[in-house]
Amino acid sequence: MTTDSFQPITPVDPYTQTITTALNTGLQIYQTWKALQVHPLANEWVAGVQDRFGAQLSVIVDAKDAALRAGTATADDVYFAQQAVIQLWNGYQDAATQFAGLGPGYSQVIENSYKTLQPIITQILHDMDNQIAQLGGISTAARLGVNTSHYGILLVLGFLVLITIIVLRRI
Repeated sequence: MTTDSFQPITPVDPYTQTITTALNTGLQIYQTWKALQVHPLANEWVAGVQDRFGAQLSVIVDAKDAALRAGTATADDVYFAQQAVIQLWNGYQDAATQFAGLGPGYSQVIENSYKTLQPIITQILHDMDNQIAQLGGISTAARLGVNTSHYGILLVLGFLVLITIIVLRRI
C-alpha cells in the first residue's frame, strides 16, 4: 500500500499522547512568541518607510489615472510616471535591504513586505506598459530620457523624500 501524503502517527498510549500534546503546545507557544517579537519591528517598518512609500506611489498613480480619465495623458506622461514608480520602488528596496540587514526578525518583516507589495508593483508596471502601448508608444525624446512630462517633478520629489527617509533612519 502506498500513500501520497504524510499521515501523523496517532499516539496509542496515554504517555505518548501526553508527550505529543506537550510538544505541540510548546511549538504553539514558541510560534506565538516569535510572532510577537516581529510585530513591533513590522510596525516600525510600516510607520517609518512603507506608509510613506504607499503615499508617494498613490500620488504618482492617482495623478496618472486622473490624466488618463481626463484624456490629457500622453504615452510620455505614462512612461515618466512608470519611471517614477520604478525609481520609488528601487528606493524602497534599498531601504528594505538596509532594514533586513539588522537581523532575522527585520529580515522576516521585509520578506512579508515583499510578498504583499511585489505583485502590486508588478501589476502597476504592467498596466502602465499597456497604457503606453494604447496611447501610441513613447516619443523619441522620452526614449532619450528627455522628460517633457509634468511627472518629472514627481520623480524629483519622490527621490528627495526617499533620501530624507534613509537619512532619518540613520539618525
